[in-house]
Amino acid sequence: MSDVERINGLISFDLNLYKLLSLPQEHLVLPYAPEDPRGEDFTTETLNIIDTILSRIGLDDDGLGPNWSSTERIVHKFHMIDVWHRVTEVYQEVLKNPPQVVKFSLLLKSKGSLRFFLK
Repeated sequence: MSDVERINGLISFDLNLYKLLSLPQEHLVLPYAPEDPRGEDFTTETLNIIDTILSRIGLDDDGLGPNWSSTERIVHKFHMIDVWHRVTEVYQEVLKNPPQVVKFSLLLKSKGSLRFFLK
């Protein structure tokens, strides 16, 4: 696990479907979002993302399973990037004026108690 994975605090799922099938249920949710490494063979981030997706076809460790086409994998990746940007905007607005439940969960996270709810 890299330092990024340890400190980002973004709750996520392990994307390796084969690994998930063999893990106990309490390990399905990760307390961090794994790194998303991509190559640097191209000048633009877009082509590096597409190259990474295409070079991993057949490895089945991206959480999509073996039945997705390369086009579906590319579209899904950019859809998730778009969702991430939209959610980030909303999250920043909520942090400016958090409702009580968000204040409570931020307090739990700051005290390290959020792990209790992930079990």
